[in-house]
Amino acid sequence: MLEEEFEETRNRSRLFLIISAIALALLLGVGLLIWRTREARSVKYENTYGVSYNYGASQYGSCDGSCGVGNSADGGSCCDGSGLGGQNLSDEEIKAILNEAEKAGLAYYTEVYKDTSVVAKATDYGCHIQVDIYKGEKAVKSLGFNPTSGIYEIS
Repeated sequence: MLEEEFEETRNRSRLFLIISAIALALLLGVGLLIWRTREARSVKYENTYGVSYNYGASQYGSCDGSCGVGNSADGGSCCDGSGLGGQNLSDEEIKAILNEAEKAGLAYYTEVYKDTSVVAKATDYGCHIQVDIYKGEKAVKSLGFNPTSGIYEIS
């Protein structure tokens, strides 16, 4: 009888250890999943000029107008977006994308607004790529550029 009670206690202890190990593994897995999700949404990128951009994972870079290098405490940008921050691109690749953005912005503006006496200047803010359309010295339109979906109007 004493041996049966001892065996039953041993079995309960084993069951408790197994359940505890499973619960610990599940908690660690959930914690790792949460950490990876947060890490993916807040990627820190340092470009070749030593300026760090923080950006999240939203599709478009909708900002409040204060977006750009140096606006946040860590020198990053203010918003989530479709810019080049966080991507491991060479200077040539970045220049090619900005050139593509300028061409697309100019084509869009001349088609929609029927004005061909303008120039386009693309800027990568890390959170979004902005194409400003200039007539002379004055910016007349700001467009956004997403390398996968193209041009969209900002203002």
